[in-house]
Amino acid sequence: MTLGVAKELRVYGLGEETVSKWENSYNEAEKYRKRSIKADGVVAFISGITFYIFVAVIMAYSIFQISYDAMTVDVYLMLYTLGQNISEMSRGLASGYREVENALYSSNS
Repeated sequence: MTLGVAKELRVYGLGEETVSKWENSYNEAEKYRKRSIKADGVVAFISGITFYIFVAVIMAYSIFQISYDAMTVDVYLMLYTLGQNISEMSRGLASGYREVENALYSSNS
């Protein structure tokens, strides 16, 4: 701030009101940031758990199929890679959604 602005705030008694408005805005932004971090963690956890469940199911199915010569190892590797790509894609979509939401929030502030 320049000295003239600070002087006007003191003269008109707006210092406390200005600080109060700033603190309210800051607290609201901080709450949003914490919610955003929590949501990102939840998305990462869910996509990770989903991927590992998918891998466990595919491994069990593949072991069963490979033992009966109904599936080859290359098909298993393809299914594993497919699961990995789906997991990365879901994380990317969730991350993109969060970025759009953050951009919309910051443009409204």
